[in-house]
Amino acid sequence: MNVNFLNKLMDTASDITMPYFKSNNFNIESKQDGSPVTIADKESELALRKLINEAYPDHGILGEEFGSENADAQYVWIIDPIDGTKAFVSQIDTFANMVGLLKNGVPIMSAIGFPAKGERFIGIGGVAYLNGEIITASTANLSDCDVCFCGAYMFDEQETKQVENVIASSGGTIVEGDAYNYCRMACGDSRIIIESDLQAYDFLPLVPIVNGAGGRVTDWAGDILTLDSSMQVISGGTAYDSAIKLLNS
Repeated sequence: MNVNFLNKLMDTASDITMPYFKSNNFNIESKQDGSPVTIADKESELALRKLINEAYPDHGILGEEFGSENADAQYVWIIDPIDGTKAFVSQIDTFANMVGLLKNGVPIMSAIGFPAKGERFIGIGGVAYLNGEIITASTANLSDCDVCFCGAYMFDEQETKQVENVIASSGGTIVEGDAYNYCRMACGDSRIIIESDLQAYDFLPLVPIVNGAGGRVTDWAGDILTLDSSMQVISGGTAYDSAIKLLNS
């Protein structure tokens, strides 16, 4: 369980997804919830599962495309083979390969690769890195931050009112971007991310990177994110405290 293994997983995911991305040949299907899935999603997750099972046969795995195995294990790997599949099939370079390791349901290390951008983020040992260099989260005030989310469709009526409270005191909004918004905030960009209607594989790999960079990522109540968390997530650097106060005002 080290950086070398995380890099091996990211190399494998990149080697599978990038040829499909470049060829614009995705074999797109629709899942039960209407979201797209491609042959690249499936092949990537299967390859990552194989590597994990070979290296750590006593660990569990939870993946977006093929569910869970050995879910009661102390250590469980979480896989989002392609975060931002809609961006991927639209040939937008913000899609990501994401993996994380949980101990008793709590994220302890992770890697997120943006292969089309040549960027790889790793969170391990309480430190976060971009392409091997230590990164530090945003120190901007809320008034200078853009509030980021993946579309108003993810919020219900009450949630929309809460998010609008934050937007009113912010510098603007960014719609879409998926995991890339969190990673850019962890690099120092002036962003606050507020989302809902997420699944565990959407946000748990982000935790070691955001926290390792000195940022905050929690549920809307301010509690740490685990396998049992709600689908509501807020993240930021220095502006986090102001944002979550407004979110719950």
